[in-house]
Amino acid sequence: MQIIIVLVTFLNIALILLGVISSAWRFHYSLTLIIAILLIPITAYLMLLTCKTIPNPLYTKLATLFIAIVPFVFTTKYIANGVEEHEVTSDMINIYLNGYFRWSIHGSHYDLAPLDAILKVMLTHITGSNIYDPVLGVVMYGLFGLASLLTVYTFAKKISGRPMLATAIVLLVMTSYPYSPLVGLVQSPAALSQLLAFIALTIIVKSLLGHSSFSARDLIAALIFIIHSILLHPSALTIPLYLALIALLLAHRGELDRHQYLLYIILASATIYMYKALYTAFATSFIGYLNTIVEFVRGVFSEEAIELTTRNVGYSALPRLCLTGFALLPGFIGGITIALMFNFFKKKGASLVEGLFLITAALYAFISVCSLLIGLGGISQSRVLFNGAQPYMELILIIYLSTLLCKIRRHVLLIPLLIASFFILLTPNAMPLNYTIPMATKGPTLNDHIVSYTFTQLVEEEFYATLYRSCGDSGRILVLQERGEYSYGIGSTMAIVRYFIAPRKIPAKSYWDPCVMAIHAVPAIHKKFIINRVFDAWVYGFYLYIC
Repeated sequence: MQIIIVLVTFLNIALILLGVISSAWRFHYSLTLIIAILLIPITAYLMLLTCKTIPNPLYTKLATLFIAIVPFVFTTKYIANGVEEHEVTSDMINIYLNGYFRWSIHGSHYDLAPLDAILKVMLTHITGSNIYDPVLGVVMYGLFGLASLLTVYTFAKKISGRPMLATAIVLLVMTSYPYSPLVGLVQSPAALSQLLAFIALTIIVKSLLGHSSFSARDLIAALIFIIHSILLHPSALTIPLYLALIALLLAHRGELDRHQYLLYIILASATIYMYKALYTAFATSFIGYLNTIVEFVRGVFSEEAIELTTRNVGYSALPRLCLTGFALLPGFIGGITIALMFNFFKKKGASLVEGLFLITAALYAFISVCSLLIGLGGISQSRVLFNGAQPYMELILIIYLSTLLCKIRRHVLLIPLLIASFFILLTPNAMPLNYTIPMATKGPTLNDHIVSYTFTQLVEEEFYATLYRSCGDSGRILVLQERGEYSYGIGSTMAIVRYFIAPRKIPAKSYWDPCVMAIHAVPAIHKKFIINRVFDAWVYGFYLYIC
């Protein structure tokens, strides 16, 4: 049986490699890659069957190899599309062209330091490549996932003493929810911020549980990861909040005196976040965001009629099986929480691991309820809210399961995670290119990139500046990729950043500038414009609307 499991693991690794190669520059995932992705949770669960034997060095090496290759599966989209291009590309262009960073063209809350864009430009200069290189993008983002997986894997292996068990738990937990940062690796910078916070929390919790002493080296490493996480995305606000909850738990248990370093980390992370908020003027937009949430929550209890819609217009057409992961993981966590609470009242106490799980589950439940209320209020902000809690819940769940299963070995407990992971890997978050519904996660293909940049660079600077000054009233420029009744324009958006915004040909600071958006939007009244079809071939089109 163990030989079969080893062969299945080797087969999964081989299929992943062949699948990535066969999907390159194909604009979709090949059947081989789809099978390899869906085989990941099955292979992980089968590894549990080897846990009853004495650890074998071969199993350790095989488990490490398998867990090291999985993160790169979730960055394959760039190789399949033939180009790395997304919203953060605007900041890469800005830094690459000007040689320094002035402000974020992507969004004002990234003004302090968009670290992912800075890192990509540095790697571009080092390798002599370009900022659109898909292979470089796959390697860079994949290494973020690899670092987080290996960090928590070594910790889980230390707790359980069995590499195969640690591999199974880590992979099943970190692929069991659509908004898991590992599954959403290509959704930079939110996922990267979460993964860095994940690594920092692993270092801290390892010391809290007594598996290592917290040294000055650990303090420096944790602070570096936390600082980078905060700089990458505003959702890192939950870092000091979550650490404060842990500090309260330790104080309740009378153990805070032995972990005074936690207070310094909380103070440092809160200070850095506030500095970033003030520097980027995010505080103002954050207050507006909170006001919006309050209005939506208030709308839940009002008698006004509201219309519930999906955040993405295409998600209402998703197969219902894709919703399985949304329900299974919270239900699984809820079941464990109820059992722990029952034991807590029965034994009148809980271990530190159980206490960490309960406070994390409480935070997770609070954010889930907020997400539900906001959705009922008329809009879904679940993705934004879960960004702040998902990585912590995954970390504590991995630690708890590693502690539990190394004692009772009831591997049937992981079947819900197996089912959740399997169906999550069928969702657009894991396979964005194999769905025909419109999604921002698809990203532009190499064809989109070529068409957009080729025609946009032909537009005269003065002509574009005139259109900008008229805010689109005297003309519009459209470079579109059509898929059915929907169109995508991220390629043309980055093209205008490259030729007009970053070189300062127009005074716009961002592609979100209303006049820039107006120039690249179909006019509501077509009659007042003369439509010039410059180029139109299959799904691509370049049009000029001149008044």
